[in-house]
Amino acid sequence: MRKSWRHTGAVTLRVEKDQLAFLRGYLEGLDLAALSRRYLVQGSSVNLDLRLVKQHLRSIRETVLAAARRHGRDLRDARLILIDPEKLRPKVHPSMTLEQYREDRDPYEMYGEEELLQLYLEEFGSVAGAHDRIATRNERLRKAQMIALAKIEQILGASPSPNDDLAGWLHPSLASRFAAANITTLQSLVELVNSRGRDWHDAIPHVGAVAAAKVENWLLSPSLQKVRGLAINQSVLSPKKSAPTLPSTSRGKILPIEVFNSDCGIIMRDRSNILAWLAQYPAGEPTHRTYRREAERFLLFCAIELGQAPSIDLDFALDRYIDFLRALGSSQCWPFKVPATCWLGPRRTRRDAVDWRPFEGPLQWNSQKIAADVSRMTCRILRGK
Repeated sequence: MRKSWRHTGAVTLRVEKDQLAFLRGYLEGLDLAALSRRYLVQGSSVNLDLRLVKQHLRSIRETVLAAARRHGRDLRDARLILIDPEKLRPKVHPSMTLEQYREDRDPYEMYGEEELLQLYLEEFGSVAGAHDRIATRNERLRKAQMIALAKIEQILGASPSPNDDLAGWLHPSLASRFAAANITTLQSLVELVNSRGRDWHDAIPHVGAVAAAKVENWLLSPSLQKVRGLAINQSVLSPKKSAPTLPSTSRGKILPIEVFNSDCGIIMRDRSNILAWLAQYPAGEPTHRTYRREAERFLLFCAIELGQAPSIDLDFALDRYIDFLRALGSSQCWPFKVPATCWLGPRRTRRDAVDWRPFEGPLQWNSQKIAADVSRMTCRILRGK
């Protein structure tokens, strides 16, 4: 749950039956290694790393707690699943028997039977009472814990409802962005999509086209579409047909960074700062070529696709650029204004050629990571850090 949805590949919270069974077995005090082999690795004989198992357990707990918010339920009882079973197990009584007390405290038999018994109760009576109270409380908590888990299982198995809390369905990193835009329920999200159409995600800061496409696929799933009040008007999501033309000259042309020009002063200032940074590295060396290629792509995307300088909103620009890199190799409908073909050119084209383009084709995952890392470095340069 601490990772972004980009690491998990899913925008929605998913709790499988095996994960719930694993959690229930753990809370009942069963062995973690045995539970892992039964529910997580399907009986594998490979030695399990207990640290990884505990990390997975923590992730399951966090996901279950987040999903429990779907119907706006109070989380006080749900949080009982965070109590480890070791803390609720009965503890050995710390006191000694009366005979042991006699041998330890009165070896010479100086006290009578009643006096010795009184001394024994004064020393250990309160301890025994406190121990009994703790044991009773722990047993009550253990029962309440299992009742809370049963309620959560019912919530997870229930059908979606228009008034469900969106934070109970979406990954927390996305749900927080929707909440910041006052989109907090399933119904409010559906109404936003139906009212604004394909560009609905523009109303949610830092939610790009890739995340929006995944959310749309989830909203269009049969489990949601059959619920009254959650129907999506699919016609509003249909892509608009347009001829693949280059952007207008007011936004500049797709040219190498050293000759790129724009009528926006801030864009040109960012370009100058990037060129000054690149000048620190020997021209023609691998580092210089890599940094120039990726910083150039990032600047051109911001200037031509977004129509603004990257420094205007670096976090937003970087988020949209990462979406762009992923979409460039996707078979889904192209979600950006400038057609993908405008960004692609022949392999090994000279930089001064008319048909030069910043990309020769879709980037593999490793190349996307390098592009994102260098773009983050570029953002730090533009921030002046």
